Amino acid sequence: MKQAFAITMFAAAGTLITTSVHAQTITSIGALGTTQSSYAYAVNHDGSAAAGFSTYSGGYYFGVYWTPVGLTNLWTVPGGLRSFAFGMTPDGNTVAGTCIVSGGAHAFRWTSAGGMQDLGTLPTQTVSYGYAISADGNVVVGGTTAVGFGNAFRWSSASGMVNLGTLPGESSAALLAIDADGSDGTGFSGIGAAHQAILWDEVSGMQPLGFLPGGGNSEGEAISGDGSVVAGWSESSIGTHAFVWTSAAGMEDLGVVAGMTDSAAHAISLDGTVIAGSGGGAAFIWTKTMGMTNLATYLSSHGVNLTGWTLYSCNAIGADRTALAGEGRFNGQLRGWVVRGLAPITTPCLADFNGDSVVDFFDYLDFVDAFSSNLPASDFNADGVIDFFDYLDFVDAFSTGC
Repeated sequence: MKQAFAITMFAAAGTLITTSVHAQTITSIGALGTTQSSYAYAVNHDGSAAAGFSTYSGGYYFGVYWTPVGLTNLWTVPGGLRSFAFGMTPDGNTVAGTCIVSGGAHAFRWTSAGGMQDLGTLPTQTVSYGYAISADGNVVVGGTTAVGFGNAFRWSSASGMVNLGTLPGESSAALLAIDADGSDGTGFSGIGAAHQAILWDEVSGMQPLGFLPGGGNSEGEAISGDGSVVAGWSESSIGTHAFVWTSAAGMEDLGVVAGMTDSAAHAISLDGTVIAGSGGGAAFIWTKTMGMTNLATYLSSHGVNLTGWTLYSCNAIGADRTALAGEGRFNGQLRGWVVRGLAPITTPCLADFNGDSVVDFFDYLDFVDAFSSNLPASDFNADGVIDFFDYLDFVDAFSTGC
C-alpha cells in the first residue's frame, strides 16, 4: 500500500495548516481461474491482506488468502472437499473458516506458517462451522447448526472446542462474530428457521437482543472490539433492516439507502462507530452523523475510482478504518474487492468534511468544491436536495468546530 504523505502550507492569515493525502484504491482480489467468481469476507487492519473464497473448476469452492502480490488457494483439511474463509486477524496472519468434509463440515484455523488446522467438532456432533476469530488468533467461534439443530461453540488453543448451547428452550445457535479478546460474541439462537440475535459473554452466557418493531427474525453479524456494540439485521413491520444494538439504547433501526427497500449489516469497525453491509443489491456504509449511504457514492466522493465496478456488499472493515472488503462485479465478473488507503472513516465531527481528523481550511475548500460540482457529499443536511441550506449548515458546523 502506498503510504499517506503530508502537505503543509500557510493559509492567508498565516496559520500553519497540515492535511493528509491518501492513495485511495479499489482492487479485485482475482479468482482461482479467469472464468471463476470470488468473494471477500475479511480484511486485516489496513487492507494489505484479505480472505474469502473462490469458485474453482468442477464446481468446487476453496478459501483464498489475498495480498497485493496475488491470491493463494487455502485448499482444505485432509480429506476435505471445499473450504470457505470468513475471519481474519488484524495482522493478517491467521484466518478462520469452514471446510466441507465427507458427512459434514469442520471449522478450521489457518496460518501462513502452519497451514490449515482442523478444529474438529463437539462430542456427538459431525458438523462445526467456523465464522470468526479473535484479534490474537487464539479463539474461533461458530456453530454446529445443521437442519435447524446444533449449538454455538467457542474454540481456543487452550481449551479446545467448548459447547455454548442455545437460549433456553431453543434448538439451534451459532456465534457469527467475536470481539477483540474473544470474550464476547454475537450471532443467533432459535428454533428451526425462526431465530433472534444474541449477545454472548463468558460470564453471563447468552442473552436475546430481540427484534425491530413488528419483526420475528433477527441476527447479529458483527461486534465491536470491546463487545459493547452489535450490528446485524432484523425483520420489521416495514421490511428487513440493518440494526445497531447497545445496552443503553437497545436495538435501533438503521433504515435503508435511499431508493432501496431492505438492508443488512455485515461489518462493524473496531470502535463500533462505522457499520457496513448490503441492501437492495448495493453496498452501504453507515455512521451516526452520516446515516446510511450508498458505499459507491461515499467512495467516489473520497477519491476512489470505481470505473467498471458495481458494489453488492461490504463484508469487512479494517481495524484502522482505512480499508474495506466485500463483493461486487468488475467488468461483469463477480469478484471480491479490497479498498485501501482511505482517510480513516470517522464520525465525531461534522466540520471534518474530508475525514482526515483535522478541521482546517482544507475542509472548507473541499466542501466548496463538492458544492460547486453538485456532488452528493455536499448534501450536508441529507435532505436529498443540494441547495444553499447545505452551504449554510456546513458553515455553521465549520464555525462551531469540534
